[in-house]
Amino acid sequence: MERILDFAALRLNLDPVEIRRRNLLKPEDFPYHTGLTDLDETKVVYDSGDYSACLDRTLELIDYKNFPLEQSRAERAGRRIGIGVACYSTMTGRGPFEGARVRCAPDGRVFVHSGVASTGQGHETTLAQICAEHLGVRFSDVVVKNGDTDDIEKSIGTYAARVVVMAGNAVAMAARSVREKALAHAAKIFNVCESDLKIVNGVIQVAAAPERSTTFGAVARCLSAQAEQLPASERAATELEATSYFQCNRPAYANGTYAAVVEVNTATGVVKILRHALAHDCGVRVNPRVVDGQIYGGVAQGIGEILCEEVRYDKTGKPLTSSFKDLPLAKRYAGATTDSRTS
Repeated sequence: MERILDFAALRLNLDPVEIRRRNLLKPEDFPYHTGLTDLDETKVVYDSGDYSACLDRTLELIDYKNFPLEQSRAERAGRRIGIGVACYSTMTGRGPFEGARVRCAPDGRVFVHSGVASTGQGHETTLAQICAEHLGVRFSDVVVKNGDTDDIEKSIGTYAARVVVMAGNAVAMAARSVREKALAHAAKIFNVCESDLKIVNGVIQVAAAPERSTTFGAVARCLSAQAEQLPASERAATELEATSYFQCNRPAYANGTYAAVVEVNTATGVVKILRHALAHDCGVRVNPRVVDGQIYGGVAQGIGEILCEEVRYDKTGKPLTSSFKDLPLAKRYAGATTDSRTS
């Protein structure tokens, strides 16, 4: 689609950025019904975004307005440089559901159980942050455990940038339920209304008399002691925990713009990236460093795919790049030498 826009701009004698700007959705266009149907038969509806803002920020970062002068100077010096700009909208938060269980242990730790698995995205950090914020405890007191069906029965899994949207909301719901249960029990202990209590770093205090306080761990111990007097079938209801499932069949859509300035050696074909810039609108960032890390990883993967990866076959049709060990990165760590077109 981006190449088609470039061809259209050339045919219409338009700047490639201008033809994109004319075709971007505006904030007042949302929610935007695309007329398409997703794989699960739901309608594809873009929920929100400021596409032009991402485009403008990327152009500013890449210094687009001064590029024609830069290009002409390079050409006079015998160098060939070019610029590319691409806009995108991408689906996130695919449903239909995800669950979480939040449990306060008698020793003061808070356990978050979720069925989503982490492969480097930082789920343990972001889910712990969400739990800590909505429960009112310290981040350091939260322990996240993923992927155990003994702790959480149902899960869809990790894919399509869905974990923070789906599992994150489930964690928030479960944490709020545990918070309400803890406040209700603490109100009985202090003989006050729940509205008279506040939570500060995991400590439940009487607002008018902060010295009258207890902790989530103490409440959990108290409830456990009470549960021992009940039949086994009724004990679970008294524990300081909650399991919640967040359901949503309408994905959220992120958007952004990417730009790159490259130099091509016309004699050898070698491409050198001079600079590149990205503006990505992902909505609320639970942890900015995790978001940045995922963006850096995506950029590195994209550059690697374009410049260093190729599906190659021998004369008999046998694939020569069938596993990770055939990639330049693996060969470098193995001590072998290779040129950038080996895989």
